[in-house]
Amino acid sequence: MNRKNAYRHYPKVLGAMVLWALVVSVVKLIPIDWLRTTLVVLATVVTFIYGSFYISKND
Repeated sequence: MNRKNAYRHYPKVLGAMVLWALVVSVVKLIPIDWLRTTLVVLATVVTFIYGSFYISKND
């Protein structure tokens, strides 16, 4: 990543992290344990893939 352009990615990455935190906090309310774990893992993977794809595409 070009260091000069790195600041452009911060709002998107921060937004993805906030969205991930919201999803995790909502999922914690679900009483079914395996479903809760699956959704947290899925949210983490989707956030990571989106973030890495977005940064590599717009770098």
